[in-house]
Amino acid sequence: MTPAAATAVVAAMRVNQQSQVFALDVGGAVVDVPASLALPAERAVVPPAHRVTIAHFVDPRDLEQVLRLWETALADGVGTGVVRAPGTTEQFALAVADARSEHGCLLASLTPLGVAAPDRLAGRTVTKVAGELRPRTATLTKSPQALITAVSPRAEALLGFPADALLGHRSTEFLHPDDITTSLDAWMEMLATGTAYRSRVRHRRPDGGWLWIEVLHQPVPGPDGSVVVHADVTDISTEMAALEELRRREQLFRRTLEALPVGLLRLDVTGRVVQVNARFGALLGSAPDLPAGAGLGERLSGCGPDCRRRVLDAVDACLDGGGDGRVQVCVGGDEWSGGQHCSIDVTRLGDDDGEPGVVLVVQDVTEAVRSQRLLARRATTDALTGCLNRSAALAALEADLAADPGPERSPAVVFLDLDGFKGVNDRLGHAVGDGLLVRAGAILRETVAGWAGGADVCRLGGDEFLVVLHRSPDERSVQSLAEELCARLRTGLEAGADLAGHHPLPVGASAGAARAVPGDTTGTLVARADAAMYVAKRAGRRADWSDPAR
Repeated sequence: MTPAAATAVVAAMRVNQQSQVFALDVGGAVVDVPASLALPAERAVVPPAHRVTIAHFVDPRDLEQVLRLWETALADGVGTGVVRAPGTTEQFALAVADARSEHGCLLASLTPLGVAAPDRLAGRTVTKVAGELRPRTATLTKSPQALITAVSPRAEALLGFPADALLGHRSTEFLHPDDITTSLDAWMEMLATGTAYRSRVRHRRPDGGWLWIEVLHQPVPGPDGSVVVHADVTDISTEMAALEELRRREQLFRRTLEALPVGLLRLDVTGRVVQVNARFGALLGSAPDLPAGAGLGERLSGCGPDCRRRVLDAVDACLDGGGDGRVQVCVGGDEWSGGQHCSIDVTRLGDDDGEPGVVLVVQDVTEAVRSQRLLARRATTDALTGCLNRSAALAALEADLAADPGPERSPAVVFLDLDGFKGVNDRLGHAVGDGLLVRAGAILRETVAGWAGGADVCRLGGDEFLVVLHRSPDERSVQSLAEELCARLRTGLEAGADLAGHHPLPVGASAGAARAVPGDTTGTLVARADAAMYVAKRAGRRADWSDPAR
């Protein structure tokens, strides 16, 4: 820009009634606005007694912007931009012009953006702001007995006390009670060793509040051979307020973390546990007295070996750059018997998340698992007998046939029909009939429980049952089992006289057995067993065999 541009900006400052104008030396310090500007007194910023700079008039977040404007003004004559004043949320236009040739200084103006009142900066004129400013640094002199012997004007402004209220007083009189002991210990160590020390303390303010300051005490020889202590004081209240806010936020985060209904654990990229809440251990059954440095493996001690291994594998995969995962574990029992079921989401954290690593979130899903299993059981189980229902049994048989295990391990079925059941049911009622069906199902399940190839018992409907043998070694063993089933049913059901309350029940069973051959489907295999059962029933035999060649 040209000198003419700087002159035009200065002229605008003079006539803009919304602007507050202050003068700066080349070092950025605020000085008196020159009379040559002919500016109304209410718009001219009067500097405080202590030295302040242009930085005091803007939010700390905008300091870099101010430095660029100042540099531009010194180089090109004019620098303009938008900043925020301390303690406000509104924006202000900041203009800096090099007016040294005409007025002997740099001139700057702050103009509120979008504010109608000409003398307001969010309710505070810049002149008022300047009057409230304190220096951030100051010096004091103390005797070896910690008595204040000299006070600079900046110290008066910084601490808020006039010099006569400080001189001759021991500095500990102004310290927070919690800071006195440590401060005196450091003071005596300084006198003993002759080395400087730095401390952070709270200094009393005239209004009874406390100002955080950092003091560098340096012992130096005095003119008479005594020791004089120079104290360089720095206002650190903004820093300590930020630290207190950070501490408050961390405490809020910790309390929130502990209040979560889920367990949470965070690992760094090395797999070290850096954060964990109590709920994590409670859900996964780990010991409540684990040391703070306990690893993930120890915190999974309530899970079985297989579950623990699956969680650790998922974490390793995440740390190695793999995708997120979900693992379901069982605590306090195996997967099928009474344990607590938990779902663990394993999520990878990247650099964009603040700190890379892995986070594990644990939820109790026991009720959901039980509900799912209950629904599955209802969908596959006969409600009266507890045996498989027709669709579930035929689906299992279809899977056995599709597996094609070979002729020496072919699946087989035994079709059973209760003899005499209809008469008992008609004569004694459905309650007795239902009791017979329940007992029949129990006898069949007990009889096939030890079958080496695995077996399921199904109630097809009415008084018909089907035993599915998932694997069978040969025809003879299947036929032998069919006969045993008939014998056990007759003995067991006849022993059910207590169901009627008077006499043995004349109920037995007829069975037909069939073993799968190539080309069989569920329909053909069950139909052959059904046909063999009717042959046995007509012939008065317990069981008959279906020969596919017949």
